[in-house]
Amino acid sequence: MTHRLKISLLCSLFLAVAVILRLLASFSEFWLDEIWSWNLAQEIKSFTEILSALHHDNNHPINTAWLMLVGTNAPVWLYRLPCLLLGIFAVLIAGVRGAGQSLAQTGFVWLTLAVSFVAVEYATEARGYGYLVFATIASWKLFEQKTIFGSEIAAAVLFWFMNLLGFLAHGTFVFLWAGVMVSLVVGLFDSSRMLTKRLQRVLLWGLVPGVTFLTMLLLFYQHLERGGGDPANALGVVVQSLSLVAGDPLPGLTSLVLAGCVLIGFGFAVFFQLKQSFSMGLGNLTAIVFAPALMLLVLKPDPLYPRYFLIPILLSQLILAEYCSQFWSVKDWKRPVVLILFVGLCAGNLLGDLNLIRIGRGGYSRALQMMSNQSRQPLILIGSDHDFRNRLLLDFHHRRTAGIKPADYVLEGRWPPQGPEWVILHEVATDFVPPASLRDAAGNFYELRTVEQYYGLSGMHWAIYHNRGYP
Repeated sequence: MTHRLKISLLCSLFLAVAVILRLLASFSEFWLDEIWSWNLAQEIKSFTEILSALHHDNNHPINTAWLMLVGTNAPVWLYRLPCLLLGIFAVLIAGVRGAGQSLAQTGFVWLTLAVSFVAVEYATEARGYGYLVFATIASWKLFEQKTIFGSEIAAAVLFWFMNLLGFLAHGTFVFLWAGVMVSLVVGLFDSSRMLTKRLQRVLLWGLVPGVTFLTMLLLFYQHLERGGGDPANALGVVVQSLSLVAGDPLPGLTSLVLAGCVLIGFGFAVFFQLKQSFSMGLGNLTAIVFAPALMLLVLKPDPLYPRYFLIPILLSQLILAEYCSQFWSVKDWKRPVVLILFVGLCAGNLLGDLNLIRIGRGGYSRALQMMSNQSRQPLILIGSDHDFRNRLLLDFHHRRTAGIKPADYVLEGRWPPQGPEWVILHEVATDFVPPASLRDAAGNFYELRTVEQYYGLSGMHWAIYHNRGYP
């Protein structure tokens, strides 16, 4: 079997894995932030308002443009389609560089991204992060190769468009841009090339993306308003983000152990990369560590989410995969150690993918169907512990779930004396254990009927309670 045929078979196998995982994960229900983005897209009247008027951090411009273009009544799968397709293309692109290298290098990178939990999660929801994944992988590969079809100019022009996509997807793309700029500046000291050639390369790869970033900063980023959320400990989010490299989204002792293992493995991988190419190694270190650390120190974002570290997580996975592939052909103690590291990396991410597919982002329409079936009245009267979040979910899924009785949501503070028939208790914490019963301020007693769970970084738990004394 020829080398080219082996590469083709591996490509087909890992691409099939990527497609299957992403397709299955995309069947989960629309969750809060997707619906919020969908609502925002319906509020504006023209595409220019996406940047000029809709200054909300849940407005990811490229995603908002798609939601607006598709319209109000499209099926959920259509809203998610661009992210799904780009997520699959990202896997294909990630291994392109391996075509001229060893089979191990190609296979390690392809498989890592194919099963990457964060890549699967964000390729299967209608938000800007799916576009961000693709823009990050494409930009990273283009800058790493610096040529396409034998032309550096062609690669740079395509790199400009990928940067535009990245900045329109989410502001954290600035991490990758910062890494590229550091790598270019360090490359100025490479005496193996003429100074004019080095300066030309800096301008070719850095000028247009720099102008793009400044334009987005002035027109959009500086005006953003935070949408709110639950407060989070910055150190805890950083630890969780490190454990996500190994595919574990759940905080706790396991997350802490995995974060430590990832940190050690990443240290070795970066040291190895710095020895191979100091400029690329320092650029990656900037995108993964220095730029995000600067964001934490200067901007102090609150609330803080692991998804803000999506680029560091993705690049860490790819760097670890390339590091493992370098030692695959070494016939000593390093090979089994590397094999264990790589199997653990892929197995952890695959386990996260399977849990996401099995549990999903929440069971909102199932909860509505249950309330409708068990309701004693022709009108379902519902209250909850958070008017904005739960009402947004209820309104969206009630319109799109067939066979549901009419429903009325009762705002907090306006509950009737006997209370609503149903009460929803929501929680985003992964270790949620709902109480068996509730009692409201008027003394009404509510029994737990069901709990709809979610898994991963997107979604919320719903505990559904029934009013025992409701007529």
